[in-house]
Amino acid sequence: MKSDPPVRGGAGRGQGRKPLSHDAPTVPVSIKMTIEQKDKLQRLGGPSWVRERIDKAREPESESGVLAAPPAQRTAPMTDDFDALKARAATARQRLGNAMLALVRADDANREAVEKEMEAARKEGAAISREMNRWAKAQKS
Repeated sequence: MKSDPPVRGGAGRGQGRKPLSHDAPTVPVSIKMTIEQKDKLQRLGGPSWVRERIDKAREPESESGVLAAPPAQRTAPMTDDFDALKARAATARQRLGNAMLALVRADDANREAVEKEMEAARKEGAAISREMNRWAKAQKS
C-alpha cells in the first residue's frame, strides 16, 4: 500500500498581511507617478505616510464654496525643506485662484465670505514668500 506524502504549505494561523483596522474594511489603491516620485514617497514613509496625510487633511470645500488648503499647509512653521515651501506656495496660489473664480461666480449672499477667503489666501501667500526669503538668506550665510 502506498501512503500519502506529507502535506506541505497551505494556510496557517497568523500568516499574511495584518489588517490596518479591525473596524473598517481596507481596499488597495493604485496611482501613477514618476520613478522620482515613487522614490520620494518611499523616503517619506510610503503608504503609512499617505494614510497619515489623508487622515490629517481637511475636506477641500469650505463654507464659502472655495477650495481651502488643509490647516497644516496654512500655518506650518519655518522649515528647512525648500521643497515643502514650494509645495505650500503652490497650494496658496491654487487657493487664491479658486477664491478668485468663486468671487466671479458668487452671489451677494456669499460674496463677503469669498472675499475673506481671498484675503486669507493673499496673506498666506505673503507669509510663505517671506519664509522662502528667510530660508534663502539662511542658506547663503
